[in-house]
Amino acid sequence: MSCRDPIKNILPDSFNYHVDGIGDFHIRPLCRNDFILLHQWVTASHANFWGMQNNTLEEVVQCYCQQMQSDHHSPYMGFYKGKPAFLLETYDPEKDELGQHYKVITGDIGMHLLVAPVPLMPIHGFSRAVMNTILIFLFTNSAIQRVVVEPDVRNEKIHPLNRIAGFQYLHNVKLSHKTAWLAICDRASFLKTKGNLNMTTLQPVALLTDCPHLNPDIWQKVNRLLIRKALSEFAHENLLEPIQVTSGKYFIRSDDEKVSYYFNATVLDLNHWSIPADSISKLCDGQEQPLDALLFMIELRQKLLLKESIMPVYLDEISSTLYGSAYKHDRDSPKAFELIHADFQKVETAMTEGHPCFVANNGRLGFDANDYQLYAPEAAVPFQVVWLAVHKQRAVLSISEGLTYEQLIREELNEKQLSKFSQHLHTLGLNESDYLLMPAHPWQWQNKLAMAFAAE
Repeated sequence: MSCRDPIKNILPDSFNYHVDGIGDFHIRPLCRNDFILLHQWVTASHANFWGMQNNTLEEVVQCYCQQMQSDHHSPYMGFYKGKPAFLLETYDPEKDELGQHYKVITGDIGMHLLVAPVPLMPIHGFSRAVMNTILIFLFTNSAIQRVVVEPDVRNEKIHPLNRIAGFQYLHNVKLSHKTAWLAICDRASFLKTKGNLNMTTLQPVALLTDCPHLNPDIWQKVNRLLIRKALSEFAHENLLEPIQVTSGKYFIRSDDEKVSYYFNATVLDLNHWSIPADSISKLCDGQEQPLDALLFMIELRQKLLLKESIMPVYLDEISSTLYGSAYKHDRDSPKAFELIHADFQKVETAMTEGHPCFVANNGRLGFDANDYQLYAPEAAVPFQVVWLAVHKQRAVLSISEGLTYEQLIREELNEKQLSKFSQHLHTLGLNESDYLLMPAHPWQWQNKLAMAFAAE
């Protein structure tokens, strides 16, 4: 902006805002972990006016690294209920091409907005809520008096949204890459539309990812379900030997024999145990206790052959499994008849249970809450894999009989993508025939492969 401070120093590093009827939003500066997702957004079909549809991941990274290092630009990632939802770019119009086409005044700030691809369940009023949140975020700094935008004149979807938010459309400007509308939203007019909104009360707070599934009722339910599975599987494996009390009624004791778990069960063929979850109760010194899967593992660790050296990791896996189970049980899942003709992704997303024989079946070690909502199958968020070129001296190809490498790659990549990869290797002075193309999960690449294979 045309005041003297660099633009990235004038806004808070963390901002939360609640929109009635929609939910919670959060804005924080863009970081390197956002680049892969950002590349998916800016190259998507709905982002055709963003001007980056043909950009490679490397080009997107270079562009936003420059913005992050600039004093005149500042990109932000916006979240809705803990999930990435929009990209915000702010800039100083006096340092931008736009400044040559109108009279910049002290207190002007430029803004670009890109909302993520349409969610699976569109929310009425969502884009308006995003715009409202951004303007409040910008106007938290009293030095900002006007927000300036220059949308492409052909972008018919953004113009109504801008006008509703309070932007006044002035005139067309001919920029080097587009013909745009010049539109301005001034602070006084915007705040007037917000009634008694007190900007001084909007203080930045630390990011807290929204986890509505972590509530006592759901948590109690998933602990009971996991203990049911643990009793069934560990009894099947003969790690636990339940003692029969009466017909169909059993119990087991903890290692120190101070805690007892009672349950009903039917023993089926091959020593499979069918245990109703609601029949399980836990008694300690004659008093019933709430079911806690983590305590269950600790209380029976000797019987379960859980060594002290692996207990911390195993408990982490149990915690993650409970977290995922709570997420799955706190939603409206499709009915069985809806899944009969559903595709693989919809079926996998709808599943409420992992591997039937593994108790800690959703370990996902290393995932944080945001990773979970980006990459877990049940979160149903589309993402793009990272393609690596691996030198044949560093790779071993294992493939099904009757399937060739060339056939496999052409099933995964179209001619345009293959040509782009080939050109990239050629630009680096490398021989394409020396390399194998390999897809990598973006989380694995960011968190494991890039470091574990740093030497390569």
